[in-house]
Amino acid sequence: MNAASNDKAKCSRHGDSDCDKAAAREVIKAHDSEIDRRRQGNGDGDRARDGTYGLPLNSNAIGSIPDVADYEKLRAKVVSREDELSFDARYRSRASDMERRVDEIIRNVRKEDEVLFSGQVPRKGYHGQLHPRFAGDHFLSNVDLIDETGLFKIASMMPKGAHLHNHFNACLPPHVLLDIAKGMDRMFITSNLPLICKGEGEDKFENFDKCEIQFSIMSPDKEDAGDLFSPRYQSRQTMKFSEFLNRFPTYYTRADVGTDGKTKADKWLLHKLLFQEEEAYDHLQTASG
Repeated sequence: MNAASNDKAKCSRHGDSDCDKAAAREVIKAHDSEIDRRRQGNGDGDRARDGTYGLPLNSNAIGSIPDVADYEKLRAKVVSREDELSFDARYRSRASDMERRVDEIIRNVRKEDEVLFSGQVPRKGYHGQLHPRFAGDHFLSNVDLIDETGLFKIASMMPKGAHLHNHFNACLPPHVLLDIAKGMDRMFITSNLPLICKGEGEDKFENFDKCEIQFSIMSPDKEDAGDLFSPRYQSRQTMKFSEFLNRFPTYYTRADVGTDGKTKADKWLLHKLLFQEEEAYDHLQTASG
């Protein structure tokens, strides 16, 4: 019988608990080995947050923890080990006084932001259910408060390079993006549905409501010309954005965008570009739409 089979036999005789303990001991040994290696190379540079090191854990103690206090001590040692092995352990231990001060300020600001959220009137959810406000809620559920938070004010003053990642079209108001797009000669617009009206009634503008609009800058050889306002339009065929703007008011006559032909397309596109809370988090919403 090989070692793996022997281990399985022991598990079947003594239950999963003994196997879990053995596995935990192996993990602890691996942690201790890595911690020892780091200490030898860096002195006390990898000290954990509480200033302690993960000391070797007596394997006999795992199965005989007499009370809660002893359990907490053992748990603290395990957490300390994990802390020393975390990706930011070196940076925390080597942080300058200024960096530590900044970290303290930001932590305090976040606490103040928590108070800001908890002090708000609960928002109404599905069937009128009341939901207390909290900082970790969905973005669109909190967008009315985010501008008021201290953390947002700090982020707004940071240099661009300090942000981890931000798409260009997430940084600017949509009307600014549309104005930029209007000035681009090679800007094209596409849809997955033809923008045509269907008879009369509430479903007349169904395609306008359900379509997925995309913008693309294309070279002439990439064009796949199509008429978005034709029943024969094929999904993702391209139309010059300038042509779309000129023709849109003729085909979309719903009153929700007003009567000014020059702004109809803008208002409709802004509505398509901005997600509403109900659209993103509705109880019928799925990952696919």
